[in-house]
Amino acid sequence: MPADTETQLPPQAASPLPVVDPYLQALLSPRGEEVLHAVCQKDQIWRHDNFDVFDIHETARLQFDNLLRRLKAEGGAPYGLIQLVLGEAGSGKTHLLRFFRNHVHYSNDGFCGYLQMTTGTQNYPQYVLSNLIDSLDEIYFEPDGDETGLMRLADAVGQQVELFLPKEIQRLREDDLTHDELAQLTNELADALQSRPGNRTLDAGVIRALLSLIPRHPKVHTRVLKYLRCEPFSSFDEKILPEMPRWTADDAPTHMIAALGKIMRQLTNKTLVILVDQLEEMANFDEDPARLEHRFRHAMQAISSLVGGIPGALCVVGCLADLYHLMEPRLPAPVLARVATDPRSIQLIASRTRHEAKQIIETRLKSVYEQAGLENPETIAPFTEEFIDGLEGLTARDILFACRAFRDRLATGEPVETPPPPPPPAIAWPQEWNDFRARHTPVIPEDAEQQLRLLHWAIEQCTLERQPAAEWSTDLHDDSLLIGATIGGVTRSSKLLAAFCDENPQGGKLQKRIESIVKLAGDQSAALLRNTAFPAVKKGTKIGELLLSLPKDKFKRIIWEDSHWRFLTTLRAFHEQHSIQGQYLEWRTSSRPLNDVKPLVDLLNLDQIPLTPTPPKIKPLPPEPPIPPAAKSPVPPATKTPFEIPLGFTQGLRQTPVVLNSEIFKRHAAFVGGAGSGKTTLALNVIEQLLLAGIPAILIDRKGDLATYASDDWGTPNEPALLKRATILKKQLDIRVYTPGDPTGHNLLLPLIPEGVGQMPDNEREAALEATTASLLKMLGCSENQFREYQPILLTALQVILDTTQGEVTLEWLEEVIGKKDQELVKHHRWTQPTVYLKLARALSDLRITRRLLLSTEGTPLNIPRMLSPTADGRTPLSIISLKSLVDMSAIQFWMSRFLMTLGRHVSATPSATLQAVILLDEADIYVPATSKPSTKEPLLNLLKRARSGGLGVFLATQTPGDLDSTCRSNCATWAIGRLNDNVSINKVKSMFSDTPQLLDRVAQQGQGEFALASDGLTTQFKGDRSAMNTRQLSEQEILTLARANRSVE
Repeated sequence: MPADTETQLPPQAASPLPVVDPYLQALLSPRGEEVLHAVCQKDQIWRHDNFDVFDIHETARLQFDNLLRRLKAEGGAPYGLIQLVLGEAGSGKTHLLRFFRNHVHYSNDGFCGYLQMTTGTQNYPQYVLSNLIDSLDEIYFEPDGDETGLMRLADAVGQQVELFLPKEIQRLREDDLTHDELAQLTNELADALQSRPGNRTLDAGVIRALLSLIPRHPKVHTRVLKYLRCEPFSSFDEKILPEMPRWTADDAPTHMIAALGKIMRQLTNKTLVILVDQLEEMANFDEDPARLEHRFRHAMQAISSLVGGIPGALCVVGCLADLYHLMEPRLPAPVLARVATDPRSIQLIASRTRHEAKQIIETRLKSVYEQAGLENPETIAPFTEEFIDGLEGLTARDILFACRAFRDRLATGEPVETPPPPPPPAIAWPQEWNDFRARHTPVIPEDAEQQLRLLHWAIEQCTLERQPAAEWSTDLHDDSLLIGATIGGVTRSSKLLAAFCDENPQGGKLQKRIESIVKLAGDQSAALLRNTAFPAVKKGTKIGELLLSLPKDKFKRIIWEDSHWRFLTTLRAFHEQHSIQGQYLEWRTSSRPLNDVKPLVDLLNLDQIPLTPTPPKIKPLPPEPPIPPAAKSPVPPATKTPFEIPLGFTQGLRQTPVVLNSEIFKRHAAFVGGAGSGKTTLALNVIEQLLLAGIPAILIDRKGDLATYASDDWGTPNEPALLKRATILKKQLDIRVYTPGDPTGHNLLLPLIPEGVGQMPDNEREAALEATTASLLKMLGCSENQFREYQPILLTALQVILDTTQGEVTLEWLEEVIGKKDQELVKHHRWTQPTVYLKLARALSDLRITRRLLLSTEGTPLNIPRMLSPTADGRTPLSIISLKSLVDMSAIQFWMSRFLMTLGRHVSATPSATLQAVILLDEADIYVPATSKPSTKEPLLNLLKRARSGGLGVFLATQTPGDLDSTCRSNCATWAIGRLNDNVSINKVKSMFSDTPQLLDRVAQQGQGEFALASDGLTTQFKGDRSAMNTRQLSEQEILTLARANRSVE
């Protein structure tokens, strides 16, 4: 954090003078920012890389060095060689080419040219030549001084002449020659050199041009560069560098490159190395395959032809692996033989190990700390080992982006105990978005209800683009939208009411509508939305007088145009198509396309919100409730070593196992398919393997089939491996069944609001209280109007209780505060009629009676640490929470919203770099649906965001992907897709299979247990292995009996 920022302390503590950590101060300096740049730019290619980590792509480096040694030992091949380097975006191709250039020049083994290949030129040889000359005119090797590669080559040619004409070379170096004298002398020297044995094929004109550089005359230098580029000379050029042979033929650039390569090889025994960076831009063209093929073939043929004519040269081509493999079959056989046969291509591995990630950070920090004169430059502080744990598996580019984000959070004072943020967006996304807009035909919402729904979606998307600096909550009602805002971690006390008023101004209709909105807003601010201009604000007209009377700071007038709706409709379609595709969210958060919608900017004041959040005042979390002695684990759970999890086998003549690393499940998984597709069985197969490894699991059981694990009869299929697995699990597991809402089984108690809510940050506390009040009102069966009327009162009543007591908030307390019209409550709702308090208090009293089992205090308090920690005797917990006793959906939502909030708080307080536990939610769409907002939605979305840092994997099972909220879908890294019969569902997952669309063609015909898999770039089709437990429906009485069996040992 900045040096002048005081350390934030709890309110009761005194604030000492700020202590400035010198290592932190050095990291926050401009030098600290500079060394964490993640993208290697073209101008950095020429500079020595002080931060290179040799272990990264070590095999590729050694292969290149061996190739360089081979060319030198053989005296150069009779033709040029092409080394292909393949890798995904961000894998480090440019950084590796930078190493190749520095390695060649450090060892003095050659001269490197560098260019970024383009598809926009028709004359590749001229383009390559121009970039080669530019490269040679750069400093040869920075640590050795400022001598350029071209001057080194010129001096090397002079040294060859000096062996037999030393006096002439001395004259060339030391005498003040006229242009004509220089021309005459270099001509004589070039002819003499060419006449030497073995030099007959060297070009005398190029030798003369290089010798002309030795005197270091600036004007001559400029003309030599012009000559070497095969550019025409003016009459003035002729006077400075007279009598030079002309290079005017169409193939002149090709011959010039070959001439330079031969001189390098023959006179200096060095290799011409041409580094061609990035054919990636060709992958951005949204064009027909024939045109893409033509462009790629044209580029590769030009490179192949050019390099083939330069004996002993080496050309390294960096290319996107996906693009090359797509186009490889379309390349002509001679080109393919030259590119792919000798030498073999280099395939880069993008993800970095933990050791490599630490080296990346150490080398950069050492440079910063040594420059600052610090005592221990080898330290990684203020980065932590836990932070580095979270970097494993990222690309080098993403590691540095994460470090920059970590540094930025330190600078703003934001807590940094969270894992690194997601990687930056791929370059292709802006092009994808623009192309999509060009071809998409939007369907414009026709009425206020449809427009409000679209606006509701757009505001949620603003949260997606702006977190954590800002978040918005929305309550959609019949004819209005209530918008809450949390900016910089501080939740605003009042909300904004947004409503459309498109009535005609004639006849007083518009006036009445605006008056109704003003009345509905009450003490809150309001936004008057209209799809055309408002009437002129004139005195003397009723509508004019009304508009003039509305305070501008409280009532906004916002006009929506047709183009705005087109934009939002198109963005929603684009989001639905791409939301679960790699790096889409990163593009959204960096480019923020919703900033282009002016009425939305005006509505939410987006232009006034800083992009970097202001650090919130974090209150300390309350201590975890004490764990009963019998339930305590003797040691905390050990960090789990990642391992491979077999899912099944591919189908076909050659069946190969489909395996995923256990750590991928820390980024959540979705199991999708119609009834009978086998999605639950596949999820349980994965969970059983995790349990065998000592990783606890929580199963949310709605139908009563998962509780079978607690019975003696698992119905295990007669397969030796599964029978063995079942035997081991029954001995190894500590299985508990809970029946919230029914004390006759094993009731699991939750407080009305999560423990410690009073100490939460403002935005979390607001979200927790809103979820609690929403679920209570749902159980009351409130209408829209009642909901709107009662929720503010409930929220205030809860806050009054929290401010006046340290005890648990109960329904009885709520009844008393509301029924007796507590003074603090009434002060906040002075316009509320007294009868409203009475009605709400009576409704809560009735609820306490009718839902007495659900609200019973008889049972076992929820203890998340016990569920996720091994028992004293080392058994692994398997907790099954049966919801069959919760009689309706409102009761399920009421209980589950509080459970998810409690679980979310736990994982936030217990970070872990590796997978520590999993939770399965069957029929997950009821908790986080796509089109509605139950009280469980925000807690589950919040859990999905936080669980990764806590090592908790969330498994979601549902029948169709479209049933899940899009934000939820985008948070799942792994998708197992069973049988889907409708095109709408298939389209929801289409983007995950963009490289293998044929897999989706077979989804509708998949049988039981057959799945299409998409996981972190891997796509395949496979037959899933079965679980050791064969699910069967248990009756409610059977479940209660199983629950009672383990209640006594809780």
